[in-house]
Parts: sequence; structure tokens; C-alpha cells
Amino acid sequence: MAAPARDFRDLVVSRRDSCVNFKDGKAGRERREALKFYRGDNLADYGESGDGLSSVVSRDTMEAIESMMPSLVRPFVAGEEVVSFEPVGPEDEEGARQATDYVNHVFSTHNNAFRVVHDAMKDGLLYRLGVAKTVMEEEEDGPPQDYAGLSLEQLQALILSGAEIAGEIVQDDETYSVTIAPKKVKKYRVHIVAPDEFLYEERLASLDQANFLGHSKQIPLADLIDMGIDEKKAKALNSGRPQTQDRDDRFEDEDETEYDQDDLTRPIWVDECYIRCDPDETGVLEWRKVLLGGSQSTILSNEKVDGHPYSAWTPIPIPHKLVGLSIYDMTRDIQMNKTAVQREVLNAMYLANRPQRAVLDGMVNMDDLLNPALDGTVRVKQQGAVEILPSGGERIFGASFQLIEYMDTLRESRTGVTRYNQGMDTNSLNKTATGMSIIASASQQRQELVARQFAEFLKDVFKKLLGLVSTHGEQGEVIRLRGKWVEVDPTDWKTSYDMTVSVGLGTNNKDQLVGQLQGLIAMDEKIIQMQGGAQGPLVTLENVHEKLKRLQEAMGLKGDKYYTDPAEAQQNPQQQEPPQDPLAEPRLKAEAEIAKEHVRNEGKIAVEQIRQQPQVIPFPVDPNMGVM
Repeated sequence: MAAPARDFRDLVVSRRDSCVNFKDGKAGRERREALKFYRGDNLADYGESGDGLSSVVSRDTMEAIESMMPSLVRPFVAGEEVVSFEPVGPEDEEGARQATDYVNHVFSTHNNAFRVVHDAMKDGLLYRLGVAKTVMEEEEDGPPQDYAGLSLEQLQALILSGAEIAGEIVQDDETYSVTIAPKKVKKYRVHIVAPDEFLYEERLASLDQANFLGHSKQIPLADLIDMGIDEKKAKALNSGRPQTQDRDDRFEDEDETEYDQDDLTRPIWVDECYIRCDPDETGVLEWRKVLLGGSQSTILSNEKVDGHPYSAWTPIPIPHKLVGLSIYDMTRDIQMNKTAVQREVLNAMYLANRPQRAVLDGMVNMDDLLNPALDGTVRVKQQGAVEILPSGGERIFGASFQLIEYMDTLRESRTGVTRYNQGMDTNSLNKTATGMSIIASASQQRQELVARQFAEFLKDVFKKLLGLVSTHGEQGEVIRLRGKWVEVDPTDWKTSYDMTVSVGLGTNNKDQLVGQLQGLIAMDEKIIQMQGGAQGPLVTLENVHEKLKRLQEAMGLKGDKYYTDPAEAQQNPQQQEPPQDPLAEPRLKAEAEIAKEHVRNEGKIAVEQIRQQPQVIPFPVDPNMGVM
């Protein structure tokens, strides 16, 4: 028995209202504070400095995050294969290879792969949580095309080609005019959800355990209508947020623009909810996608889905919690303390350069004293009328710099970002090679742990992409993979392939990988000589090609023109033949003529030699009598 519509709406609304980022503003306030620490504009957090005193703010949060970003982002955008699908059985070999090529192709061409990786990475490092939403979207492949002056045969041919006619066919005498609607093409998108727009249950250890997830966002009225929502129903929605919503977000301080009710650009608050429930009371839980719109949380659509589209990661996980710690959490107290110390050091320097003075009242021209100028004069009526008072600030310089050095070291140990692997330490030449290697290795291990968390997040994104491609793909689709047009059948691929992610950080790791691969290739050369060819048993052409391909990727070279796959060469034996020399045929003709001329000359010489020999007259022979 189906649940009443009102009861189902109340169920969805109550689940949504209890979500983090919806019922209170604590998480939003923490994100806003993290952003202020990152930008260094949180002056109020340090108290009033006073007139003439330092108001400097240390930027440790920004420095740590921006130092980590290049080495963390690079391995996920440098290669052609971000994620590889591994077969689970011998029969899955070809399907896994095609799925790897196709899904990586979709990730990089249907999306701005760099922005996806960059934004998800920075959300996690700064806000504790990075969230992606993986969906299939249909979009038009271009504007409508107008055709005029068509004959009846041309019009029929256009219709038979499968073109969709928009509007009516206009006849003018014996010709026709028609507008062809653009084709709908499928795109597999990965959207990075702003952390303040992501709705999730409070007591949630991972997204695998979720029963409710959502995305609270503003959608222009025109886009809402394009999604299939009834125009009259959409225009009746209010622009305000739901009445129960009380949260902070990154735009709270900005003034909202006023819109007319029928303005198609008017933004509408829409909650895209994914709820796991039993709406029909069948005893079986199922996932439902429900759109709630406007301040009254009106149900705009309700459909059954296979699951939710969200993937999430946190850089420093806390067991049994969805949200862990961020780099901001690791550097917040350090930034506060360094700011206080730096201000005191600068204030001491100000007092040392502009010390207080003791002045005999009435014995000094105060205008001269209060308005100092280079090469200026202070008029006094008595020697010693002005006396400089010691500030005492010079005594704290040494201790302050030592304290700042200690806090920098503390930040490095927490984040794994050191001055040595940034090339910032001016005294690095004085350090031993072994010590430097240990420091660099320890810092890279901290960052590799963060990268591993992000790799697991990407694996989930690619798993969802594979599921969408397998569900919505078309049989016999022809795409360009590795420089060649290939026919694939995504509907035949499994969604249970094993997945691997290549994670290597920093230039040092790349250089080490290049050196290791070059060593293996040199060893292969010796083994091939020992075994008398590249047919095995230890090394084959396929083994060598795989190492060369990995070497090319490690060196940052993209493309498939560097080395030919031996399997492809066997399928196309004509490619193994050496290229023909365009001068070969004329050269052969010339050589043939030279050979003929040589034979003719040899013949002439032989004839001439015969002529020059003395002639011998043979005796007549009688067969009966012998020689006479």
C-alpha cells in the first residue's frame, strides 16, 4: 500500500531538517573561520592591536595548503590513466582494458579533470570534506538548424535520416522550410559540491552507511523549467530558503539581488534529496530521488533510483566519523601563536627605532619634537632637556626568533611540508645528504597518506562513472581511444572490476621511477641476448613494451606514437615492413643497365681475344683409316 503523499513529504522534510549544514550553523561557522584564516583577513580573532602597533597576520594555513597542492594534484592529472580497472577473471581481460580507456576518456573529456581534482583536493585540505556528485546528463549538441528551399525528396531524406523536426513544416509553392532540433548527447559529469551545500546525517561514519544525502543549491527558474518541472508550478515557488533552515554559508555577508516573480533568472532554492526508505510499505528499502523547491519545500519530482551519486573524502580521517581533520585544524593554533609573536617582535622594533623620550617641561620646542624630519632640528633651552628612554624590546629579539623557528618546525611535523622539500632552506648545502633524504622521505610519507585518502575517493568516483556508462551507454558506440577509432559496448562491461590508482608524489619519486625503469630495460637487453631473442621465456616483446610505456608516462610524455604495441604490429604485419625507398626503383634500373653494359663489354672482350688467337687447321679424319 502506497504511503500518502503528505506523509512521504513530511518524511523527506524531517530527514532533511535533521542533516548537518541544515539544522544549525556550527559547521558553516567553522568553514567560514577556516576561509578567513586561509585568506589572513581574520583580524578580529587576534584582538585590537592599538594605534601605531603591528596588525600583521601570519599565513600558516595558506602556506601549508598551497605548498601541498602541487605535489598532491600532479599524480592525478599527469597521466592518461587516473584509475585502472583490473579483470576479475580471464574472460574480463578485454572488457577491463576497454573500460579503463573509456572511463578515463570520459573523465578527461566530459569534465574539466584538472578543476575536478583541484577543487575536491582544496575543499578537503581547507574545509575537512571534499564532495563529488557523479551523474549522467543529456545536453544538446548545438543550436537548432534551419533549412529552407528544400524539395520534397530532400525533405523526405532529411526525415528518414532520423532528424527531429522542431515546430511545423512550412511549404512555399514547391519548396519546404523546416527547423531541425539539436540532438541530445549523453555526458557523464563529475560535479564538485560546495561543502556548505552538502546535506548528510549527523551520526554518519561513511557514505556507505547513509540513508539520506542531499544537495541544497540555487537553480535559475529557466533551468528548473528545462528540467521538466511544470512552468506554472515553478513560477509559484518563492526564492527564499525553507523556513526551518538556519545555517551559515560562504555568501552570508553578501546582499541578495531582488528579482521579479516571473524573471527566468530568479534563483530558486532546491534540495536534491536521496532518501533510502520504504514509501510503498513493501518491507523493502529503496532509494528515491526527491526534489524539494522553494521556502515551502514543495515536492517537484519523485523517482526511484539505484543509489546516491556522492563520493567524499577527508584528508586526516578520524575512525567512525565521515568528517575528519583538515590542514586548517593542524595549523590554526600555530597561526594564532605566530601572529602574536610576530606582532610583539615588530612592536619592539618600532619602539627601538622610535623610542619614548623624557622631556623637561617648558625647555623643549614640542612642535620640533613631535614632527621629526631628516636633517631636522629640535630646539631646546637646556642641554639634556630630551632624553631617550630604553624600550627593553631588544632583549626579546633572540628569544622571539627562536620561538618562531620552533613553531615553524611544529607546523612542518604536523603537515609534512618542510622547507627542505620546498627548496626554501638557505642552509641546505650545510646539511648531510643522508639527513636531507630522511627529512624529505618523512615529509613525503605524510603527504602520500593524504594522497592515498584522495585516491580512494577517486576510485569511488570512477566506480560510479563505470556504473553510469554501463547503464546508459549504447552498444556499438565508436570512440577515439589511444589515437584510434574503436567500437565498444559499454553495456557488456561489468561494474565489479578491481580498481587500482597510481599514486606517486613529487619530482623525486618520478625521477626514481624513471631510473628504476631504465635499469629494468637495460637488464632486459642482457636477458634477450642470453635467451637468443625476445620470444621468452624470461622476457618478451610485450614485457619490454609495457616498461617503455610506463617509462614514457613517468617522463610526462603523452601519446601513443613513441612505441608500437607488439600485439597491434602482429595484427597489421604490413606495418612491420620497412618503408619503401622512393629512389629504389630508379636505382635498380640503373644497376640493371650497368650490369647489361658490363656483360656486353665482357662479350666484346671475349670475341676480340678469340680473333687475336692463331688459327689451327685440323687434319681430315677418315673413320676407317684413322688420321692421315
